[in-house]
Amino acid sequence: MWDNFEQILREIGQTDERLVGVLKTIYEEMRISNNRERDYNENLGRIIKNGIKRYGRPINLYPSDKKGRCQEICVSLALNKWNSRSTKNPGFKTVIKWLSNYWLKCNDVNKTTLIITTAWDEKDFSNTMTLKDRVDSYSANSDKNIIILLITSESISIQYKK
Repeated sequence: MWDNFEQILREIGQTDERLVGVLKTIYEEMRISNNRERDYNENLGRIIKNGIKRYGRPINLYPSDKKGRCQEICVSLALNKWNSRSTKNPGFKTVIKWLSNYWLKCNDVNKTTLIITTAWDEKDFSNTMTLKDRVDSYSANSDKNIIILLITSESISIQYKK
C-alpha cells in the first residue's frame, strides 16, 4: 500500500516518537480494511478513527462529536476537498480554523498535532497567509510539533513538519 511507510515513520519519529505508534495502529487498521472493503477512500475517516481507538491512549480527535479534556496529541482529519466547509467532513482550510481555536484552548497541554489530509494545495497553503501563518505560529514554540500528512490509497507524504 505505502512503499515508503517505514521512511515516513523514521522522519516522524524524529519529531515525536509517540506518533509512530499512532500511525502504525492506523496503518494496520487500513490494511485490515483494505482487505475487506473495495474502496476504503469512502470510509477513510472511520478507518482512521478505529485505528486511533485501537491505539488505546488518550488523543484529541477533530472533527469529533465527543468532547474531552485537552491531550498532548491531537489528530485532525481533513478528508474532503481543500475548501470544504462541511462540519462532519471538513477540508484542510476549515480544519486549520478549528485547530487555531483548539491550540488556544489547549496550549498548555497539547504538544503534537497530526493533520491527515487527502487534498493538498501547496500554492494556496503557502500563499494564504492565515493558513501557513497559523501553523507556523503555533509550531514556532520549541515544545510544539505539527505534522501534516497527505495520504491516498497509493501513497503517503509529509507536507509539513516542525
